Amino acid sequence: MNLKKIVVLLLVICFTVTSSYAQSTKKKSSDPSITVSKEALANFVINEDGDKATTNFKIKFPGYPTILVKGNTLNDEALARLKSSKKGTQIQVFDIKDASSKEKGAKRNPPLLFRLTTTP
Repeated sequence: MNLKKIVVLLLVICFTVTSSYAQSTKKKSSDPSITVSKEALANFVINEDGDKATTNFKIKFPGYPTILVKGNTLNDEALARLKSSKKGTQIQVFDIKDASSKEKGAKRNPPLLFRLTTTP
């Protein structure tokens, strides 16, 4: 083999190894959900800060209709669904409203995504 071919071969090998290493060290797309136990979610209170206190929100359990919750804690229907949910279930809390939500130009509260675990 001549010297040029050896150099090219070594460069290709180095590039391949470097490329593989770079891909393996990249952060994988992170899960946007918050990992939480059933007990913690059952006791979860959404913003109870005076005039910005949450007035209502919606909660979605997979395979069931969305539940409208008045106030800032889970109601009986949501607690019953939570009790029957299994580890790994993703629960979405969205359309979170507070007293300022009706004001023109008010910022929307971002949705929350919870993933159930078995540990408290």
